[in-house]
Amino acid sequence: MRSSSDFRIFYNHTIFPELLRLEKYRKRLLLLIGISLFFILLVTVVGLALDILPLTLSLSLVIGIYIYFLIRRIQKFISDFKPLVVNLILDFIDDSINYTQLKYHPKRAIKKADFYKSKLFDSPAQIYEGEDFIEGSIGSVKFELCELNVLEKSKVRQAFNPIFKGVFTKATLEVSMGGKVVILPRDEKVNLTSTIRKLLQARFLLMNQNIRDKGFRNRFLVYADKQAKLKDILSKELQNSIEKYCEGEDKLLYMSFINKDVYIAITEEKNILEPNVFKPNLSYQLVKEFFEDIQLQLKIIEDFDLHH
Repeated sequence: MRSSSDFRIFYNHTIFPELLRLEKYRKRLLLLIGISLFFILLVTVVGLALDILPLTLSLSLVIGIYIYFLIRRIQKFISDFKPLVVNLILDFIDDSINYTQLKYHPKRAIKKADFYKSKLFDSPAQIYEGEDFIEGSIGSVKFELCELNVLEKSKVRQAFNPIFKGVFTKATLEVSMGGKVVILPRDEKVNLTSTIRKLLQARFLLMNQNIRDKGFRNRFLVYADKQAKLKDILSKELQNSIEKYCEGEDKLLYMSFINKDVYIAITEEKNILEPNVFKPNLSYQLVKEFFEDIQLQLKIIEDFDLHH
């Protein structure tokens, strides 16, 4: 897997020139809109002063149509910005050993049925929105991931409660691990009562007493069914890797192993890589955060492929 220092070099030489080009385009569009608004105001004032209402309306309409055209160009700038940057990031990532070419689909999402199969969130999920779908494989493990925003209707008020917002991954192994294991963040136990109740009803058992790593026990709740070979699925090396990912992060990590499928969910409250029309987008941090979110998910898959 490529390092952060390598990514900084790649950003400087490949991504930044593209961001600079887009920045010039954004400024040019805003300048044209500003000039058009000025002429509408000027025509309106002059027209009212000279009392030539038909001419004023005609000129204002023409300029207004031109502004509409420019606004459509800005909308295209917004819709094109993220795919351009994401594809460059993926070109950098999939140069790593064992990676196939990663494919990006801006408007696709992981199926809602897979979200349910993960057993990580027990919710009707009346609002299930996804975008930025990425697929590929690492070694023998095929995967797909996307950004998800999942909400459910509140039972006590006219509003929707957040269930999950962040990056959700499904990875498929060549051979079934046998059994099912669900790993939940301990700090979210109060908010996961429905999920935990559903697991217990399905005869999952809390297995924290079988986890030797104290740090892992304190950070997560581990549930497994009777068929699961916990030591094989959740190896000591994998526990250490997951703990390292969580150090210094303010994000929550959920994970489950359902026979051949591995599910990973990492929270992210911000809408990363969404361009700002009225401010510059020449931010390394903006791009780095998206890279790190994707890198984190793929590193877990890579370690799982290595350890199993």
